[in-house]
Amino acid sequence: MAHPRFKLQGHEQEVVEIYLSGKSTLEIGKIFSVSVASVCQCLEKMNVPRRESDAVNRGRTHCKKGHPWVEENISINSRGCRVCRVCMRESGRKSRLKPATQDRMRTYRRNWMRKQRKENPDRVRNYHFTHDYGLTVEERNAKAEKQEQRCMICRRLMPLEVDHDHDTEQVRDLLCRPCNLAVGLLREDIATAENLVIYLKKWKTNAAPISDSTVI
Repeated sequence: MAHPRFKLQGHEQEVVEIYLSGKSTLEIGKIFSVSVASVCQCLEKMNVPRRESDAVNRGRTHCKKGHPWVEENISINSRGCRVCRVCMRESGRKSRLKPATQDRMRTYRRNWMRKQRKENPDRVRNYHFTHDYGLTVEERNAKAEKQEQRCMICRRLMPLEVDHDHDTEQVRDLLCRPCNLAVGLLREDIATAENLVIYLKKWKTNAAPISDSTVI
């Protein structure tokens, strides 16, 4: 299929006649299924003088929504038309907010991530640690070796997750998922954690007293 801007080749005289009959460049573009820019290029090639209204439109300084036609705000689309970058971003944002678009994007991201986990597991893990915690896989593994692969709270040998402060983003130690969830559910409040210990000691008659040797 020919590129839209070349579809007028062989129709130059026809375009000139339609234009001189009073049709606008927009209407001519719809007739031939090409952009206004392609019609303008054809008219310039045929040395056809532009009507005053077309000259005004061509020299306008703002888009239809009032955004200025400055160099950093102009983009040329695949049909050869200049478009407003601000309008493009707003249009894309509105499109992404549509439920159907969001469902399609979620499905694409889910399928892409499954494929990456299967084909590049190390890359996915490295991206996860770097993006979320600022750690590399090697730094995370070094922390696990230092902890002897044990959770820093329960000291059990379980798969470990990176624990971090949600306020300061400071990376702390590695915890198992139950302990990591418990810290979050307690909202990292020390008083609440102490009350939890008191409560458990109250109802567990065989609970061992807390000593300095059991504290990590």
